[in-house]
Parts: sequence; structure tokens; C-alpha cells
Amino acid sequence: MAMRCLLLLLSGAILLTRAFIARAGHLGSTLFLTIILIACLAHYLPEIAAQTKQVHHS
Repeated sequence: MAMRCLLLLLSGAILLTRAFIARAGHLGSTLFLTIILIACLAHYLPEIAAQTKQVHHS
């Protein structure tokens, strides 16, 4: 579930970034994508870590 959400967020971020590149140029879009990725990781990392611990324990 978490991985599916993460993939959806990533594909959405890529689409947003493509639109952003067209307007703001390469440097701005790279910064924008980096911020989105960090936010996604910070949000989902505890959940993903908990799931991997469950997988290893079972």
C-alpha cells in the first residue's frame, strides 16, 4: 500500500515537474522536485520502515 502511494506521488511529482520545467527552467524544477521527494520520503519513511521490520520478523 505504501509503495503504491509512493509511486503515485512520484509519478505526480514528475508530471508537475515537467509542467514546471516548461515555465521556470531547469534549475528551478530540479529544486522543486528535490523538495517534493524529501517531503514524500519524510512522510512515508516511518511507514515503509515499519513494514520492512514486519516482513523481516515474520
